[in-house]
Amino acid sequence: MITGFDGKPIEIEKKGFFYPVSMELCEEDNQNYLHINVRSYFASALTDGKEQIDRWKECIFDGFSDWAGEYTVFGGQQLTVTVKAEESSSPSVDTVPILCLSEEKAKEFILQYTNREQHADIEKALLAQRSFSTTMIEGVVSWNSILPRYIVLMPTAFESEHILRRTSRHEFGHILGLGDSYKDSSLGYKGVGMYHDILPYYDKKKGFDMVMDNCGPVRNNDIEMVILAFFTNRFQNYQSFQNAMAVSHALGRGN
Repeated sequence: MITGFDGKPIEIEKKGFFYPVSMELCEEDNQNYLHINVRSYFASALTDGKEQIDRWKECIFDGFSDWAGEYTVFGGQQLTVTVKAEESSSPSVDTVPILCLSEEKAKEFILQYTNREQHADIEKALLAQRSFSTTMIEGVVSWNSILPRYIVLMPTAFESEHILRRTSRHEFGHILGLGDSYKDSSLGYKGVGMYHDILPYYDKKKGFDMVMDNCGPVRNNDIEMVILAFFTNRFQNYQSFQNAMAVSHALGRGN
């Protein structure tokens, strides 16, 4: 059984109708597993043909599945992560809607959020043609394992299969309860600190080669933070945002 930094067992079993993403942390045959299941409803607004849209969907799920693998967490404990992603034919509480926007629909979406103070961050992302993830409840900006949430993929994400997969990998991290680690003064992001456990991934010119920074690989810290997000029901931040959010306890602790 996986234990946290305090040496106490971590138990996660969040499955059922009220969870957009189902997650179970368990031990099977003396091995530790984190099972992640997600069902997505595609609210597609693309104008491509069916064959191409099906390929886009496959790339998106490939990005989700990139979180699967073998990891070392919480002080040297081995963990196998599995990801099962499937499409739902209709939206419901236990699905993660994905809006795939064409150029025309993206313009309509931007107009919808223009000059709406409560969605200032979304407006900035849209105007910069950035894909994003957010909660579905008006006025709610916090994260919780039972809160419905969705992904908006802007036209820039569909420039290539490679970009779409990397973008989807990053946005799925937000769905799993992780914040961004890149630096962006326009959004109030000062960048993640030089913690010793993520320094091996740092490049002075490119930043951190990590999923929540440059859409790179999923690292041990990411998985630790996902576990903490679902265990504590609290969003896990790589950096403080406008000095208002605490940084995740997973940083600077090893692995």
